[in-house]
Amino acid sequence: MCEAQETMPRPCRPKGACSRCGGRALYVVRDLVMCRPCFLKHIHHRLGRTMNGPLSGSSRPNVTMRPPAQPGAALIALSGGAGSMALLDFLAERNYFGVAGAEYDITRGRVPPVWARAYAVHVAFPDTWATDGLGAKLREAAESRGLTYIEVRAADVYDTALEERVRAQLDGGVVDSANANASDNASRLDALLASVAAASRPTLLAHILDALLGSVAAALPVSHLLLGETATREAQRVIAGTAQGRGWSLPLDLVTLSSQSVARLRGARELSAKEAALYCHARGLESFSWRARRGGGIEALTERFVATLSARHPATVGAITRTASKLQFTGAGNEPRCPLCLRPADPGIAEWKARASLTALPGRQGGEKAQAEQLEPLLCYACATTLKGRKAAELPPYVLAEAAAQRPVSRDEMRAAIADCLL
Repeated sequence: MCEAQETMPRPCRPKGACSRCGGRALYVVRDLVMCRPCFLKHIHHRLGRTMNGPLSGSSRPNVTMRPPAQPGAALIALSGGAGSMALLDFLAERNYFGVAGAEYDITRGRVPPVWARAYAVHVAFPDTWATDGLGAKLREAAESRGLTYIEVRAADVYDTALEERVRAQLDGGVVDSANANASDNASRLDALLASVAAASRPTLLAHILDALLGSVAAALPVSHLLLGETATREAQRVIAGTAQGRGWSLPLDLVTLSSQSVARLRGARELSAKEAALYCHARGLESFSWRARRGGGIEALTERFVATLSARHPATVGAITRTASKLQFTGAGNEPRCPLCLRPADPGIAEWKARASLTALPGRQGGEKAQAEQLEPLLCYACATTLKGRKAAELPPYVLAEAAAQRPVSRDEMRAAIADCLL
């Protein structure tokens, strides 16, 4: 038999000591036990690796290399969760965005910011999901770091002049989305949520959130929309999206940069929900990660499944996100967009739509039935499932506008358009 191979002895750390510096350990992350300074350095390293790569234009960046200055401003989406609060604190701590009146002298070690200016936006949902005083706390957290705070309500998805009002109020120095039609818009949103099944409401609200963030970003001179979505949330969304039939366009939701004019960057995608919560505890930040999704939909079931499985097997989230990062979009890139989720509509589902009635319900008359028949062929598989069995309710204007842009024009409409023209 061969002799046993000699190995180098590993340094022996006393129990309760940091695995990196030997100090007093306070935080346990997977197989690492770290003190507070080492833990903060570890989180900053991972956040910087996620941010510097896309901004530097390299897939394997040097995390110590600061990204170059970016055109335009940055828009940070604040939900109040641990991920968004950790991302906001990191960007402010590392001077990623500029503050009005601040001087940056390179000779004194002050590096210029990546974005000359930054905004923070929060989308407030109905009272059943909202937290008392959350908007005021987020405003204080944003303005104390030199950001301009913007708050919109979920019912503003029915406001066709949202972009103009945000832009005009921003020039005046005060940003508030309140308008005279707020109560009517809230009633429309309540009616829309009541018209779909309870299991479809979280998905519908997620599409409304994406549409509102896109509208606010379009109203501001921003080049990047920064989201604080953690790896845990991304793993939940991957499983839920696959179960809902969104697997064809799912790779587009996971890429860092989008093809739109405003690039979406998920800076906290390498942090788990536990790591983000521990970072907020170490920095003394107040977060609201306790809010849970209500109802028995696929997203709520997936959230509980991933949370339970991660407690027993911590590597679950990392395995899901690494597998999802290898997904490739197989479309040509010129597919028509779904009016609801604004993602490419997967081909080959016309036969399924012909067998499954989407909105043909007894008692629907006139324009509502015609509107449903025009919208039905344009929806993707997942959105068709979300709106299956929808009762009569007014859809958001962005859905109707997108559907009208894709609807073919008939000959009678062409003749009516040129009836008054001299030929």
